[in-house]
Parts: sequence; C-alpha cells; structure tokens
Amino acid sequence: MAKLIQYTRAGCGLCHAMDDALDAAFGEQIELEHRDVDSRQDWVRRYGQDVPVLTAPDGQVLCMHRLDAERVRAWLMGDDRPAAAQP
Repeated sequence: MAKLIQYTRAGCGLCHAMDDALDAAFGEQIELEHRDVDSRQDWVRRYGQDVPVLTAPDGQVLCMHRLDAERVRAWLMGDDRPAAAQP
C-alpha cells in the first residue's frame, strides 16, 4: 500500500471532495495521512489557501485543489517526475 499525504484544513469542502475521489479511484491501494495546514506555521506559509494539497511522502506535490487521478496513478506506477514534466 502506498502512502500519500493530504494537507487540509477543517471545514474544507474541496478537501472532503478529494477524499471521496481518492477513495473511489484508489480505495485500498493507498494509505492517506491528513495533515492540518493550520497546525503549523511553516505549512500555513507554504500552502496558504491552496488546500487540499496531495503529496508523495518525499514532499513532491501530486495535485492541488482537485484530484488528478492520472497523475496519482502514474506516481503509483513508479513515474516520479514532477507533474510539470509530464508529457
């Protein structure tokens, strides 16, 4: 099972939508760790209002605001290039 990290905040509708989309697309293939952006000032500075942010354990951003299932699927299959480098 692959681990992903979602930076989120309380009351975030987009965050809940991403959770639902991740569950529908990947189910038991992933383990999702939620991190409350507002719990640390460095996360607030880094992400601000840009939540949810889904990252790999190494901090590589896979998608923001909405699930990019194709990008996550590529990462799960071993393609760890940054999204901007994708053809």
